[in-house]
Amino acid sequence: MCQVLLYRIRFPLSVSMDSFSKVIRADLKGAAIYHTDMGISYSNNLKRLENALYSIDEKINNVQVELGKHNFDIAEAKKIVAQPFAQAEELEEKTERLATLTDELNQAAADFKKNNPDKKRTNYFDCAKLKKEAARLRSQERKPKKEKGKGKEGDVAI
Repeated sequence: MCQVLLYRIRFPLSVSMDSFSKVIRADLKGAAIYHTDMGISYSNNLKRLENALYSIDEKINNVQVELGKHNFDIAEAKKIVAQPFAQAEELEEKTERLATLTDELNQAAADFKKNNPDKKRTNYFDCAKLKKEAARLRSQERKPKKEKGKGKEGDVAI
């Protein structure tokens, strides 16, 4: 690790190479870490380091603006939470009605189960047989019945 002095600003600098992507990367370390990719040219590398340093102020300003927005949102949310719920009475009435209806439905289901014997459960194969039988009956209903005494093309048999 070495110290970089760019226009009287000191930042610890670490340089590493990613062997997979063949990129040289420089990390400027302060309160946070700022990354920049390096190239072959010395002057371009210095320019990239300067750009990384000068972008820190812009990043700080952006974060402060976002923080101000979030603080405003929090203040607005606290105001909304402090207000009483406008439809509290209606909510209470509908909650009571829902509880009553639920109890009535549960009671009706219990009465139905108590008063009706258990139905015979059908398995998959029984259902398939019933469907096949229903399809056979439907196809019989669709077929027109031939009239007796007539042959092909309307000839009457004697």
